[in-house]
Amino acid sequence: MLPTKEPSVLHCLIVDDQPACIDILSSYVERTKGLQLASTLLDGIAAFDYLQTHSEIHLVFLDVEMPAMSGFDFLKMLEQKSSALLPLVILTTGHTEYATQGYQFDRVVGFLQKVVSYQNFLEMVQKAQRMIRRHSDNTTANDPSSHSSGSQPLPEDYQQLERERDLLLRAFQLHSK
Repeated sequence: MLPTKEPSVLHCLIVDDQPACIDILSSYVERTKGLQLASTLLDGIAAFDYLQTHSEIHLVFLDVEMPAMSGFDFLKMLEQKSSALLPLVILTTGHTEYATQGYQFDRVVGFLQKVVSYQNFLEMVQKAQRMIRRHSDNTTANDPSSHSSGSQPLPEDYQQLERERDLLLRAFQLHSK
């Protein structure tokens, strides 16, 4: 959940059906200052249930292709169910064609292509940290009394993500012609 003030530690959830990918991402989280691994889960259904009772999660590393429920189905279900701000999501996938689909969701920071390198992992985490920092700054500057309100407008970072998504979609459309 995007906090109303910048947290000193981002609590992370890893959702992937491949134990090897979980191991890699877990080791990256553990060696990165400012991140703490809350849990790892093998499917979207378990992740959805987990997030219903653990509102302290700031960042989810979400596999796109999983049995029973894809990462995109998980995001759709979570956005429909939750009226509160969702945690930020970094998609993980072996297929770059999913990148454009991921940007239709407001909370998707970006995607990491498997096998994930630590450098790419750090870049996405730093982007998520900047988004949280800006959200925290905007919330404090705009209206400190609105911290408990779930109906805040999207911060400028998400508007920037939407612009980036639109540019990527246009680039992919031009490239595929």
